[in-house]
Formats: sequence, structure tokens, C-alpha cells
Amino acid sequence: MAAAGARSFFWETFPPMPTCRVYCSPAYQDGHLFVVGGCSQVGQPLDTVEMLDVVSCKWLALPPLPTPRAGAAVVALGKQVLVIGGMDSGQRPLAVVEAYNAEEGKWEQKAALTQPAMGVSAIERGIGALSPPAPTSRWPRTPPCPSGAWITQGSPFPVCLAGNQSSPLGSAEGFSPSRKKWETLPPMPTGRCSSSSLQAPSLLFVIGGVAVQGPSSAVEALCLREGL
Repeated sequence: MAAAGARSFFWETFPPMPTCRVYCSPAYQDGHLFVVGGCSQVGQPLDTVEMLDVVSCKWLALPPLPTPRAGAAVVALGKQVLVIGGMDSGQRPLAVVEAYNAEEGKWEQKAALTQPAMGVSAIERGIGALSPPAPTSRWPRTPPCPSGAWITQGSPFPVCLAGNQSSPLGSAEGFSPSRKKWETLPPMPTGRCSSSSLQAPSLLFVIGGVAVQGPSSAVEALCLREGL
């Protein structure tokens, strides 16, 4: 999908999170957005876990994380939400791995990382076969984002959401790999920086972060397909 078609995309605003936070970790599972941990308004790691039902637009508080943390990796695996690493109240990296069982409504400890890690990323990968063309060992080079901001991948094209700590912005841009150029997307309703992002089917969520007034509870999604 070319970024030129993005001109018809639009932002949808969801109810704000009950808890303002920054550096939280999101996951999406069966129409539910999980927001795990993060930093509070006073800069302390949170054990807060909240879930948004995307259809009913209602938030539900879930059992707290056994280990409060910010900047963890979170990935949905079947009916479990796995929380990996992160940072503790002393700004030290963690090796702790915990999993929330959505069917049982409780947390359980998993095998720890071999070394503590924060700012870590995790993906779910299915098992299968490769088909031609085979992957290469080279990274593709793309033009820089016009706003010099951070980029979130996973949508049909990379999306650049602009902002920095001194001046949160609401601008968004999409890159078309076929045209090799950036094009302007509709701006975010809430300008902010240091947000968390997550792609769900047809939606690109932007969660929390720092707005002009401080830590934000905003939850907004860029609709990646017309007619949503």
C-alpha cells in the first residue's frame, strides 16, 4: 500500500487510560489492548496493568505485575501476555520474565533472561518454511524522516510520529517503499513524545507518553484502512 493512499487515513480516539504513564508496554490480543507497567508521574516504575476492550471502549484493571517495571518488552503468545525485562525503581535492568494468563486471570513466573535487559524488544515468530526470494543480509536504506522523530514499524509502511521532550508534536508521516519518499499523514489528536506504539489489525495505536502538560493517558489509533 503506497503512502499516497494514506491521505484518506484518520485517527480514532479511544477512552484515556485510567493511569497516566510513560514508557509503558502494550500488547494486543483478540480485540483487547493490554498496557503494562511504565513510569508514573513521579518517575517510579508501575505494577499497573490495564486492558481496553476495543469494541466496547471500556477499560478493565487487571491483577498487578508481580514485578513493577518500565520499558519492558511485551508480547502476546496465545492466551498469555509475556512481560520481559525492563527497568526497576533503581533504574537497573531486570532479568525477570512474567506471564499473564488471560483465561485464569493470574500471573506466573517464567524462566529469567540469561542477563538483565531494559529497552528490549520481543516478537512472536511462527514456525514455517522460507520461499523465494530468500532474505538477504543487508538492511535497506530509507530517506530520513522529515521531522527527525522516532519511527514505528509494522504498518504497511513505516510511520514517523514527531516530538521531543522539550516540544511534543502531533505530526505524523508515512514512508512509501515503492516511491521512496515520505508523505504527510493526519496529525495525532494529542501531540506528545516518548509514547508507546503497537500495530493491531488495521490500527496503529499510540499510547501514553509525555504531552505539553506532562505524562499523558491518551490512547489514539491511526486507522490503516478505509471504512473502519
